[in-house]
Amino acid sequence: HATVTMDALFAKTLGDAALVQTRACDDPKKGKGVFALVPLDAGTVALRDRPGAFCTSHELSSLALEDPGEALPVPHRTCATCSGFVGTLQSQLATLLDARKASGVPAATAKPAKKGKKRAEHDDTSDAPPSDVSALRLPFSAAQPTTLRAAFSPGGSSKKSGKALTFCSKPCAAASEHKLQAQTKPWSKFAAVLGEIPRADRRSLLLAARLVSRAVADGPGSDASEGARLLQSDYIWTLLDRDADATQGVRDALALAWPALKEALVAAHGTARVARAEKTPLAGFEGAGNKPGLATFEGFAALCGAAQRNGMSVKIPNPLMRYVATTPEAGAAPAPLKPAVKWLLSERDEEDKRRVAREEAAVFGDSGDGLSESDDDSDSDSDEDDALDFGDEHMEIDWGHDCQFEASSVFPPARGAAVFPLASGLNHSCAPNCEVAFAEDNAVFVVTTRAVALGEELTISYVDASGTDDERREELQETYGFECRCARCERGGGEAKKPKKTAPAAKPKEAAKKAAPAKKGAKKAAPAAKKGAKKA
Repeated sequence: HATVTMDALFAKTLGDAALVQTRACDDPKKGKGVFALVPLDAGTVALRDRPGAFCTSHELSSLALEDPGEALPVPHRTCATCSGFVGTLQSQLATLLDARKASGVPAATAKPAKKGKKRAEHDDTSDAPPSDVSALRLPFSAAQPTTLRAAFSPGGSSKKSGKALTFCSKPCAAASEHKLQAQTKPWSKFAAVLGEIPRADRRSLLLAARLVSRAVADGPGSDASEGARLLQSDYIWTLLDRDADATQGVRDALALAWPALKEALVAAHGTARVARAEKTPLAGFEGAGNKPGLATFEGFAALCGAAQRNGMSVKIPNPLMRYVATTPEAGAAPAPLKPAVKWLLSERDEEDKRRVAREEAAVFGDSGDGLSESDDDSDSDSDEDDALDFGDEHMEIDWGHDCQFEASSVFPPARGAAVFPLASGLNHSCAPNCEVAFAEDNAVFVVTTRAVALGEELTISYVDASGTDDERREELQETYGFECRCARCERGGGEAKKPKKTAPAAKPKEAAKKAAPAKKGAKKAAPAAKKGAKKA
C-alpha cells in the first residue's frame, strides 16, 4: 500500500479523459489540491465523483428516536442507496401529499415573502389533499420527463422502519451498507449509541461505518478501500472544539459503538475479510510508527475524523421542481398541478401558525402540545436548512394571484451527507472558481464558474461566500480549524452579492435553460488536514 497514492487513485478513477489531477500545492500549508490539466471554460464539469459513504437526513433523524417507526414520513420516493428519485412525477406528487397529510408539516421551511409583497391567501383549499394524483395527465416537458428511474424492491426491508427498501438498480441493491444493517442485533446496538450523541457526531460515525463496510466488502486494493485509506485525518476527538468532558463523551461513544459495529461487519462480510481490513493501514498519521488499520478501533476513530473534515452536504433537486420551472403549461388550464400546489401552500401556512405558537409558548409558557426539543431532530426536511440554503437556486413560480410560490419550498429536495474521495481534495477559497452541483442522485459534479487556466488550482467555498470577511473567517476557524489566507481575505474582499434567480411565466425554451443541476455554492467538504488546520 505504500506505493499507492491519492494521485494514482485520481488517475485510475478518472482515466484518460481526466481534466484535473491532484498534486502538492505551492503553499505547503495547504497540502495537496486539485489542478487543471487543460484550460477549462466556465460551466465545464471538471470532476464527477461518487460518494464513498452516504446517509440521508431522514436516517440521521430517525436514529435519534426511541421508536424509529415514529419518524415523520419522507416526502419523496428515492433509491435507498443513491437517493435518485424513482417512479413517475405523479407518484412523487402522491408521496409528497401523503407525507404532508400524515405529518402536518410544511413542504419545507417557509421562505419569507419578498419585500412589499404579501403571501397569497389560499382560502379555497380543503383540509384533504387532491385525490387520484397518480393518474394525472401532465403536459409534456422536454427538460423533465414525467417517467423517472424504474423502481424495484428485491424483498429486503429497513430494520429501522420495517418498510420495504426501494432501489433503482441491481448495483444499488447490492450495496454493502444494506447487508451490514441486515445484521439486526449488532446494528441495533450500534444505532442505539448513535442515537444518544449530537447530530454532527452521529453523522460522522454513520458515514465512517459505511466507509469501513465498503472497504471490508470490496477488499484491499479496491477503489472503496483505497478511497477510505487515503482520506487524510486525525482521530475525531482531536478535531472537536469542545471542553474536555464533551470530548471525552465522544471517545466513550466510539468505545461503545465499535464492538457492535465490528460484530456487524463480521456477520455481514465474514471474519477473513475483516481480518484483511485490519491489516490495511491508513495513509495518514505521518511519522507514526504503526499506522492504524481500517477495521480497527483506531482506524474507525480516524475515519470518523475524516468524515468530520470531509463531510459534504448533499441536496438533490426534486424533479417536480424542475418540471414546474420549465413547463409553464403545468399551471395553466386545465391546471393539473395547481390544486395540489395550493393545498401544499395552505399546509405550509398552517405550519407557520403552529411554529409561531410553539415559539410563543417557549417564551411565555408550555404550549401543551406535547412537543419537546428532540422533536426538531426528527424533521427530515427542516434539518440543517441554514447550512444548506446558501448558493442554492431558487425558482419563483407565478401561476396567478392565488398561486405564487418558490418551487424548492413546495417540492423539497432529497437531503443527506456524504464523503467523496476525490472531491474531498478540493481546497477552499472565498473567491472560488468552482461550485458543486447535484443532478439526479448523490453523485457530485464540480463545475467551473469561470475560465480556469492550465495548471490553475480548482477551489470551492466551504462557507457562504456572500458573507463578510469576519463571518467567513469565523465559520472557517470554528468549523474547519483554519484561518483563511486566500487572496480575497488578504485584500479585504468584503461582502459579495448573492445572485437571485426567478422563474416567472417564461417561454418554454427560456425556462428550459434553468433546468441545470441545482447548484450549491459551498459544500462543507473540507479536508482540514490539507488546509493547515490546527488541532482543537
